[in-house]
Amino acid sequence: MMMSEARVHTSVSRNPRRRGMTLIEAVVSLVVISVLLLGLSSSVMLGVRALPTDTELGATDRQVQEICNMLRDDIAASTAITYQKSGNTVRLSLEMIPTDATGAHTHIGWEIIGDANMIRRRVDARAYEIISTTMTGYNHDIVAVDGNIQHVYLMFHFKDTIQQNFELYIQTPYGPELK
Repeated sequence: MMMSEARVHTSVSRNPRRRGMTLIEAVVSLVVISVLLLGLSSSVMLGVRALPTDTELGATDRQVQEICNMLRDDIAASTAITYQKSGNTVRLSLEMIPTDATGAHTHIGWEIIGDANMIRRRVDARAYEIISTTMTGYNHDIVAVDGNIQHVYLMFHFKDTIQQNFELYIQTPYGPELK
């Protein structure tokens, strides 16, 4: 009887739950995890490729936006504007707010030349700086009340950009005199 008690005792003392994994379970789980990782990594790579990149078109849009911001800032900070239109060319001569200690006015000239698809800018008596040669069209409107400009509307068309049409509606806080 002693032997049978020992057998019963040993079988009862064993824990029926396993504490680890079998080799087959470990291999199967590694295979499943590796398949999931491969699938997720390819979807992450697809997502990265879908993000917009710094393309040439995007760079051109940013350059045109910088031109528009520069023109907007110049018109908004002017105290007097001389407007001339001849043919398909518009000239804006802007007298700016004095920014130096002497109180001298800075004069900025903008030319929008439709026939040459060009926008140029000139500060004081320096040479003209060609800002853009890719403009393909423009439209403008200047609204003045009692000789003072209320706002300026400009629309530029650039065919080699994503946006193509760039509209500017410029309020003039100083109410520059229209000459």
